Amino acid sequence: MTSNQASHQATHPAASQNHQKILSIQVLRGLAAVLVIHSHAIGHQMKLNNGEAWQRQFFHLASFGAVGVDIFFVISGFIITLVARKFVREHGCQDFFAKRLLRILPIYWALTLVELIHAFIRHPERSPLSTTIKSIILLPIFDQENFIFPIISLGWTLSFELYFYLVVALFLLLKRKNFIVQLIAFMGSLVGIGLFVPEISNPLFRFMTNPIIIEFLLGCLIGILYLSGLRLKPNVSYGLLGIAILMFLGTIILGNGDTSRAETILIDDKASIRLLLWGLPSAALVARLLFLELNQRLQFNRQLILFGDASYSIYLTHYFALTTFTKFWYISRLPFPDLFIILAITFATFLGTGFYLLVEKQLLH
Repeated sequence: MTSNQASHQATHPAASQNHQKILSIQVLRGLAAVLVIHSHAIGHQMKLNNGEAWQRQFFHLASFGAVGVDIFFVISGFIITLVARKFVREHGCQDFFAKRLLRILPIYWALTLVELIHAFIRHPERSPLSTTIKSIILLPIFDQENFIFPIISLGWTLSFELYFYLVVALFLLLKRKNFIVQLIAFMGSLVGIGLFVPEISNPLFRFMTNPIIIEFLLGCLIGILYLSGLRLKPNVSYGLLGIAILMFLGTIILGNGDTSRAETILIDDKASIRLLLWGLPSAALVARLLFLELNQRLQFNRQLILFGDASYSIYLTHYFALTTFTKFWYISRLPFPDLFIILAITFATFLGTGFYLLVEKQLLH
């Protein structure tokens, strides 16, 4: 999930005067988007019935790509910790929240409108009013018995992003430099309350106390350490990377407890498992690359940075891209299931990048 919706203007503490991007964050954002696309591309390949893909048969690799959302959430907490400091002033709350809304909603609403029109053309007899309202508001304010998914189903991640931004904006009203610490304590306490009273089934309560929120808070903690100028010892730094790799490999080989589906996070109360299996190693990976860059030990290709810049557009448009590419492959009656997955990811990545350059970037300016 953003996050890939976070600001492009986060800067290295030592290079804030030059507004230099944190390159490791950009690369991780691009990687997270590609991971999500990989998981969904395998799902589209299954619909083609053109053979068994090796990537689908290799242990639990098919569902591993969902970890991209967890990486996004950690990154979002980190970025907001960096950029929110400048809003600790009069009207800072309004300015922060308005800029966050303008950052994530216009493009999302535009693509939602496209999907609404498409759905109406295909099924004019249906009127998904509740889904339409949810797609506009995102937060589960009017959900009745269960969390209602937006028309663009991956918008569930934006619901958590928006909730996180809203809480940050409210804490900015305190006008204290250490408001992030207080925010961590508050949101962490809410999650704790949810764990102690699991019998409460109200969708809004379960959403606000969802353990997946801890991933944002882990990103906030990394941001606090990063701003403090902390330097990790090499053995600690490499230990973080080793932990992340081992835990990720473990979920590929042994499985992820069926936590890769959004339903298990929002409805089936498996968010705690996902936090342990994917949230913690995602935080370790983000921290490892950040502190490597802080010590000036990393170099990145410009193309990778561009994919990071475009990650939000890639994330939002990849469903449309995969659907289009799948139709082309079906009409062509081509086999090669693994080749389909690779080319579908490539197509979705470049289409999303083009959307970023032609649409999102212009709106940002």
